[in-house]
Amino acid sequence: MTDPKKSTILVADDDEISGAYLGIFLKKMGFIPIHADSGLDVLRLLNLERPAAVLLDIGMEPINGIVVLKHIKREVDLSSKGEYM
Repeated sequence: MTDPKKSTILVADDDEISGAYLGIFLKKMGFIPIHADSGLDVLRLLNLERPAAVLLDIGMEPINGIVVLKHIKREVDLSSKGEYM
């Protein structure tokens, strides 16, 4: 099992303030947050960073979090990581 103190979490939020607060919280919990401000950024970063978890804003434009999640489930190879739901 991966040590949560070293796990990277991808935070996707087009609201800069909300994303920043969530990043601060995750850092205090011992995680390494990385930020994406659009669905397109999420898809790009997933292949580069391979985070342990992804937190998606469902209201992002032009590609919202629900569309990104469907793409992740369909297209992204997650076999080397834990579970995604």
